[in-house]
Order: sequence, then C-alpha cells, then structure tokens
Amino acid sequence: MSDPILTLTDVVVAFDALRAVDGVSLSVPRGQRRAIIGPNGAGKTTLFNAIAGAVPPTSGKILFDGHDVTKLPPHRRAQLGISRTFQITNLFPTLTVRDNMVLALRGLSPRKFSLFGAPDTDDTEASRIAVALTAARIGERADVIVKEMSYGEQRQLEIAIALVTTPTLLLLDEPAAGLSPSERSMIAEVIRSLSRDITVVLIEHDMDLALGLVDYVTCMFEGRVLVEQPPEGIRHNAQVQEVYLGKPRHALGQGSTQRLWRGGGRPWRVARRRTRRDRGAAWPQRHGQDHADPLDHGAGAAANSRRDSIVARRESRRHEAA
Repeated sequence: MSDPILTLTDVVVAFDALRAVDGVSLSVPRGQRRAIIGPNGAGKTTLFNAIAGAVPPTSGKILFDGHDVTKLPPHRRAQLGISRTFQITNLFPTLTVRDNMVLALRGLSPRKFSLFGAPDTDDTEASRIAVALTAARIGERADVIVKEMSYGEQRQLEIAIALVTTPTLLLLDEPAAGLSPSERSMIAEVIRSLSRDITVVLIEHDMDLALGLVDYVTCMFEGRVLVEQPPEGIRHNAQVQEVYLGKPRHALGQGSTQRLWRGGGRPWRVARRRTRRDRGAAWPQRHGQDHADPLDHGAGAAANSRRDSIVARRESRRHEAA
C-alpha cells in the first residue's frame, strides 16, 4: 500500500452540544478511490468541510501530503492541492464555460486581485483549461453560456473546474445527485477515467454508482466511522444494512418479512413475502394501524406518524364543517 496522502486523527466538529463529526480517524492512500457513505445526518458533508477547510475542526488533526492543514484556511489548502465540488452547483450562470474555468484557474494566482493583470489567457492557461474540459467530456462546450447547459453538463463543469487547478486530492460531494440515469453514467465515466495521480474521495447516495467506482469504502453513522471495507464486503455487511434499513422488530421466519441484499442489482432493497394466511384479516389496515407493519421502523415509522396526524386533522375539520 502506498503512503497516505490524507490522514485524519480523532477529528471532532461540534456545533454547541451537537457533534456532527465525532472522533473520526481514517487514512487514504495516495491514488486511492474512496467512498464515504452513510444515511442522512451521518456527518459526511461536515467531514468534507473539515478536510477542505470550510469548517474548522473542534479538535483532532488533519494531515495532507505531509502538511498539518488542521488550521489552514480553504485557499491555502487549495494551493497545496485539495480541490472539491459541492452538492449544489456553484457556478457563474451568466458567464461562459471558459470564463468560469479562467476564474477558477486564476483564483490560485497571487495576482488574482491585481488591476494590471492581462484579461486574456496565455498558452499555458488555455492548455490547462482545454485538458480539464476534455477530461470532463465537455471540451466542445467552452463558449456556451452556463445557464444554457443541462444540469448534467453543469455537474461536469464543476468537475472540470476542480480539475483545472491540478489537484492531488479531489473531494466530490454527491456528484451524481439529481441526475438522470444517462447523466449518471457520464459522471461515472468521467470519474473512472481520472488519472491515478489524483486521489478521489467521494460522497454518494447511489450505492450502485459509488461501489462501482471505488477501491475502499468508509461507512459513517451518527458522526462516527462505523466500518471500513472494500466494496464487496460493504455489500454484505450486516451493520451497514442495519443503519440503512433499520432493525426488524420480528425475527425472520416467524413473520412475513425478509431482508434482501442484492449485490448485482439495486442495493438496500427490502422485500415482503406473505403466505395465504398473511393475506387475511391479520394484515394491518390503513389510517392509524400501518405502524403494526413489521417493515415500518425508523424513517418509515416517522412518515406513518405524520400521515396519521394529517388524516386526523382532516377528519376533525370535516366533522366541524358538518
């Protein structure tokens, strides 16, 4: 295994009494593709913000490429070679693709605020922009206004902007969020084609996409590292399945519930198997009794509770009107 390019030691990010990141320690070898997964609220994006410098750690240490970056601001980390994308596109919509790239490239220049800088790009800058746009599969769109691009192309542009700074560590925060299947395939192709000189750490909720792109997976839960394994191990890990699906109320075999992990298809799928006897009156009815369903736990139970409350309020208004 190569030497680590990123090392986190007991990193804590606290907001008053809430520990969004609670003592995370991990090491990412140089050139590795690493996924950070976990349910909503697990602390994934907050961890990204701590690595990139957007949020200062409350305690702990962050080492990048031999440098202690724990207290460095974002622009200093970018100069050292850390680049990132965001969950929501962060572009200049009224400028062209090329202009967005120029601004990103010159953002690292010590003369970026100079009134005497040349407005035109030189050959070196033009070459770096062309290489980054080609890597993101939008080389022919350089003169297009950003707001005229599809959302998928805008996500590709964000990756190109991150690449034009020639990073050694690329942080991708849900790069496929909100995209169609064909756009997701394009994003996967872009990530897969990146040079191994660039270490990639990504957050992604599409498990099929994430596990197909990476060498190693870190699963977070409630601000902590739950488990770290290769993708195949994560597919069959009982702890990972439990934090995504919840814990069943009834033992399998006694009732009509079976949990399935389908590594070759869509993951995290729950299936019901009901016998003829199960289809009778014993199956719970709607409007207040759905919580008896053994599959209703965690987020599902909360959704049922909200729905029952809405139904009760509607019935109450109906009686008052009568």
